[in-house]
Amino acid sequence: IPDPRNSPVSAVAVVFSKPISTPSFGLEDLTLTRDGVGNLITDAVSIVSLDPTSFRIEGLLDLTVNDGQYELTVSGTGVQDIDGNTGIGSRTARWTMDSTAPILTGITHLATNPRNIVVQSLNVTFSEPIDAGTFDWHDITLTRNSGANLITNAVTVEHISDTEYRIR
Repeated sequence: IPDPRNSPVSAVAVVFSKPISTPSFGLEDLTLTRDGVGNLITDAVSIVSLDPTSFRIEGLLDLTVNDGQYELTVSGTGVQDIDGNTGIGSRTARWTMDSTAPILTGITHLATNPRNIVVQSLNVTFSEPIDAGTFDWHDITLTRNSGANLITNAVTVEHISDTEYRIR
């Protein structure tokens, strides 16, 4: 599961180390929490057998649509192999759902306006951390008297913190 993600999870693959008795793997073996609260698993969730060791948990789309920290835990203690041996342990898949786009919340305020000196740099701040590799000179526009964009690849974007960048 990609983490973080901006779309709900519809299904999760589960693979056991050996063939299991399919009827022994049920919804009671699953726990889905958001931000550590409750078990979101309902009868809308289903477990589909793909082969004796591989399964797909479906019906998660509506349960994982809200932003938050998700944990899907599969408990092996209720699952039996084809010889009737009870499983041990559990596995947890974790992901963050974040569908809120970052917002530009600040840009350096220039105290002198109009200016008679060049602006060497400006700092910009976003509402949340962004992927630094997605913010570069292509995302910036500077015009003079409503003319063409003056920004070229000579302009650099420097990562200051997760939410702050310096344009030079």
